[in-house]
Amino acid sequence: MKKFLLIIASLLILSACILPIPFAQQEKGTPTPSPPPATSTPTVTPTPSYQARVEGLRDVKDGDSFSQTTAYQHDIFNPHPLVILHYLGEYHEWNQNLPEDWQPNTFEDIELVVIIRDDVEVPLDTQSYLPGPSITRYRHDLGVEVFETHSGEEIAEGTVQGPEPEPFPETAPMEQTRIDGELANLSRLTTWLAKEIYSQTMGQAEGYVNNVDISPDGDTIASGFSNGDIYIYGLKDQSLMTTFQTSGSVIDITYSPDSTTLASIIGGQDDIFLWNVTDGTLSSTLSGLASPRHIIFSPNGEMLACSSGKDIYVWSLENRNISTVISGHTDGISSIAFSPDGELIASVSHDETLRVWQTDTGTLIVTTEIPQVPYNAFSDVIFSQNGDNIIASLWDTYLVINTDDGSVNNSFVFDNPHNKEGLALSPDGSIWASVSTDELLQLWNMVDFSLLTTLDDQIDFWMTSVDFSSDGKIIAAQSGEDTFRVWNLESILDD
Repeated sequence: MKKFLLIIASLLILSACILPIPFAQQEKGTPTPSPPPATSTPTVTPTPSYQARVEGLRDVKDGDSFSQTTAYQHDIFNPHPLVILHYLGEYHEWNQNLPEDWQPNTFEDIELVVIIRDDVEVPLDTQSYLPGPSITRYRHDLGVEVFETHSGEEIAEGTVQGPEPEPFPETAPMEQTRIDGELANLSRLTTWLAKEIYSQTMGQAEGYVNNVDISPDGDTIASGFSNGDIYIYGLKDQSLMTTFQTSGSVIDITYSPDSTTLASIIGGQDDIFLWNVTDGTLSSTLSGLASPRHIIFSPNGEMLACSSGKDIYVWSLENRNISTVISGHTDGISSIAFSPDGELIASVSHDETLRVWQTDTGTLIVTTEIPQVPYNAFSDVIFSQNGDNIIASLWDTYLVINTDDGSVNNSFVFDNPHNKEGLALSPDGSIWASVSTDELLQLWNMVDFSLLTTLDDQIDFWMTSVDFSSDGKIIAAQSGEDTFRVWNLESILDD
């Protein structure tokens, strides 16, 4: 019994040590603590990734719109950020290699969605191989659709041509039946987009566009029309800033180097008109010529030269007097150009010669004879940036001529019988542009004189005038009877 009682007592002592103090032993008035409130785990809604949001833009092809994105302004010559999607909506790997200013920074920046459709197989030609089967060459094109993201409206549709396949071999394996070209690549797509999206049409006056000229400061572009109107637009926003109205067809226009003056020649008049670009007023008239044809300012802006019949007249703009008369051609002069230092003037004429003259004295330095030129059709002439070469355009040929001795360094002869017309040199001297009456604008490498690219889409009229902007990013030329067009140069050059 004693042993049992000792066990019970030991248990009571042990429980007193480990049990908490009973509530009854707490100080009177001390509140009983409440259990801590239950905490709930917040529900997190995952934010869709940029790529997933972009892939959702596939619905534009069904007419859906995305009002939170930037509206596409087709009349503004600025970069229009875009994304490329496969037809089923997948994000295209080409997005990573788009030109930098075409890439959107945010989802809201996306103005355009480019949908790439399936490969279009185009049979080109077939050749027989006896005793084996015939072989057909195939080109692989891409169908392309372009939509405005903001509205869901389709703004362009077309086909991007793939590279031409290899030519037929002399012999082929018995089992071969086809030769396939490569699929159209990103370079070809960006070239197509540059023509469809990254170029702008301007003009549309009552008359033909005879000439275009971009101001040296890159702010404005002038166009002369056959109805006598001269329009000056803001180059970046295409706003019409000033209109000069004359009484005859505009034969030629050119900006002064400081961009403040626009000189013009008007058909049927024997004067050169100098206009104030800012307010559109006629600031001065240079008189005394018979049927002036082509005008240019010297690089330093101190002289103005004009061809009139067989002669060239050089004015000092400080006192508005003729300082030099250059004579020697035996037929009408088509075009003239100052050398980069202004010390020489090159001229091309219907007498089938190109001649180089000393500006201040009129002394003949070099003569290059081009016999049997069809229709005496010399058209334009420009100097290279260093002045070592002269480029001339004529009926079916472009010539590269050595300035020092008049020898022909290169010639490019075309099979198509259309006159080669206006020429222009990029500001860095690396590219020269040419336009022709067969509705082509071509860009050439000035170093090796290779052809870089040819533009013929969206050009539906003969072309005579072309010009570069001062930063070399924009090129302008005629593109239709009453319009001219500006292109983003980087985007139209193939990689």
